[in-house]
Amino acid sequence: MNDGPSPDGASFAGVFFLILLPWGVYLATLSPTIGHRDAPEFVNTAFALGIAHPAGFPTYSLLAKALTFIPLGSIVFRINLFSATAACLALFVLYLCGVRSIQLGYPQMVSAGRARLAALLPPLFLAFCVPFWAQSVVTEVYTLHALFTAGVIYLLLSWRAEGDIRYLYSAALVYGLSAGNHATVAFFLPAILVLFFCWVREQFLKRLGTCVILFLVGLSVYAYLPVRSWAEPSMDWGNPETLREFLYQVTDRKDADSHFQYVRREIAAGEEGKAPSVLVTAGSALVTAGRVAYNYGVELFDRVSPAVAAGFLLGALVCWRKSRALFVFLMLIVGFNVAFFIGWNRESFIPAYMGSCLFTTLFIYSLLNDRGFLGLTLLRGKPSEEDMPPSAAHFFKLDWRGLTVLVILLLIPARIAANYSRVDRSELYFGETLLKRVFLSLDNYSLFVPGIAWFNFYYHNDIMRLRDDVVAINAWNFFSDDPLAYLTPRRYPSLVLPSASGHRFDSREGAWNFTRELFEKNLGRRPILVEQNAILFEQFPIVPHLVPFRNILLRYDEDAGRVAENDATLNQFKALLEDDLALPGVQRDSDWINKIAFYVPSFALYYHDRGQYGKERGALQVMFDFLGQRGPDWRLRMVDNLVLDGKPDEARKELDAMKNLFPDHYKTRLAEGLVLRADGDLQGSLRAFAAAAQNEDKDYRPYLEMAVSFRGMGEADQSRKARNHARARVSNLRELVRVRDLDGSGDP
Repeated sequence: MNDGPSPDGASFAGVFFLILLPWGVYLATLSPTIGHRDAPEFVNTAFALGIAHPAGFPTYSLLAKALTFIPLGSIVFRINLFSATAACLALFVLYLCGVRSIQLGYPQMVSAGRARLAALLPPLFLAFCVPFWAQSVVTEVYTLHALFTAGVIYLLLSWRAEGDIRYLYSAALVYGLSAGNHATVAFFLPAILVLFFCWVREQFLKRLGTCVILFLVGLSVYAYLPVRSWAEPSMDWGNPETLREFLYQVTDRKDADSHFQYVRREIAAGEEGKAPSVLVTAGSALVTAGRVAYNYGVELFDRVSPAVAAGFLLGALVCWRKSRALFVFLMLIVGFNVAFFIGWNRESFIPAYMGSCLFTTLFIYSLLNDRGFLGLTLLRGKPSEEDMPPSAAHFFKLDWRGLTVLVILLLIPARIAANYSRVDRSELYFGETLLKRVFLSLDNYSLFVPGIAWFNFYYHNDIMRLRDDVVAINAWNFFSDDPLAYLTPRRYPSLVLPSASGHRFDSREGAWNFTRELFEKNLGRRPILVEQNAILFEQFPIVPHLVPFRNILLRYDEDAGRVAENDATLNQFKALLEDDLALPGVQRDSDWINKIAFYVPSFALYYHDRGQYGKERGALQVMFDFLGQRGPDWRLRMVDNLVLDGKPDEARKELDAMKNLFPDHYKTRLAEGLVLRADGDLQGSLRAFAAAAQNEDKDYRPYLEMAVSFRGMGEADQSRKARNHARARVSNLRELVRVRDLDGSGDP
């Protein structure tokens, strides 16, 4: 198309600054083991070839599997190294995309040295920003996502620049494969179609058909999911063996409510109280688009660089002037990525960051070009005809090229130094320590039911072979539409499984009956240990059958009525936490606290339902002091605890605090009703509960408490009506049991 620089002849500066330099920094900060988010899952699905969470990520699992054969360090270290490798390659391909963008924008006059310099600088900002760097040193899919994104863009731009249709076909194949790594590339399709319709001038249908076929060939990697699921791997998320389960998995229906959540919520808020019309919806969508754009600009400014934020805006003007098709293409990639992930931000915005970097490349080249930005002359002297990379002499010339190189060279080490401590994972071994000690404390040959720890347990078992004697059932399998699809004789040959007959899973009661029968059939064969799990305790009435065992473990026992007064499990768990907090680097992994925030409320719920109110207060105090949970929910739980434990004076103090902090919250009204009833003022409690119900009509609790107060007043009809209202609003089996206990119908 032109005689400008070819990206294939990339300069040594590009190789050094975008591969060798980041590689060295990433290697120095690379995590030696797993972290606390999805890392245990992805390490497991790579090594043992399991099924990851929706949309399954088959391309990632298969490519990462290849890295596990390299004899270098532990399995998890090798897969972490895969992230660093993909990151460096993504940066380099992004640089090549920048050169191609300049070729397309400036087909008549391209200086090779300036084009490569302009294309080099934005990826350097991306390389050492926290969201990208942090994903480059742990096991995650985002750096491979970045590599595929850059690869598709590069092939499409090369198709236009070189006029070679093979680039287009290659892009279609790579695009299909990239969908197997991160399904959100589906939102790149409108952008790709824009280029296709703008740039295909002949044999339109033939080329479209060929692209579709090659895309489907790449997309066929998803056949991995049902094929591998039939083999019953331990990590088999979604069990995608039927068409319905397969589609549910690959379309991520599990999190469908979160898709474009911010955009949908803002548009709905803009339409609220207005007569429905096309103009109202369009106006609300326009306002929402402005808010999304502003939020993304702030995100880009804070997390990547002010230079890239400015370059994005100014480069978009350059791109609009130079190539409308390229402008629309990049804007659609940025726009869909931001709209889908706004509210999550961080690493989810990496494709948008990359599009912004390409706009910034065009802006920088416009500055470095002798004609200046949008035709404004910024350089003095004669135009350079040089078609070579910038030499060392440019470092000392007081022109725009020399000054830009000098500033960037000063900024790179400054950015590395500023973000190093925030990203460094080189000493973070504590991702394994806490739960590893829990797993080692399991009884020999036990049946273990993990909830939050199931990623870690399968990692430790499948890779580390830590507890081969233990059989684990993921607690969430019991909540699925068909637990029998997961609990098969082939997967669990050593367990006695209930037969399908007599069990229905159209309600939580049906699922609980099945779970209870499974436990009872295996109780004499294996100890059954359940992890602290507040969601399990809410969904199933299992607490009366559990006794404390050790740390976060509880033992299932049909005759568990006796309360263990010498229970020291919470103190044992706190001791594990103190050991973890003493390890180096714990403050650098903010996700560490998420597991703690799951377990401690579970202790509180367990103690509450067992009537151990002193121990419940101990757990609530940990939630207050350590987890910072001081909202209306925590305050209500404390008031409820003190009332039930016969401490009305202390309950009033907590109620006073709630009235000061959350005067209009419905849980404050609930707490007020509990205290008034404890004082014997049943009429006052009814007024408070009624006010709570009016503020939050969907919660069963105000109606349940009204039923209790009416019963205390001897008004059976009113109590029954309130109880029926409560029953209609229950959201889990624990709530249903509380309602049934009130009318004496008993445990389900």
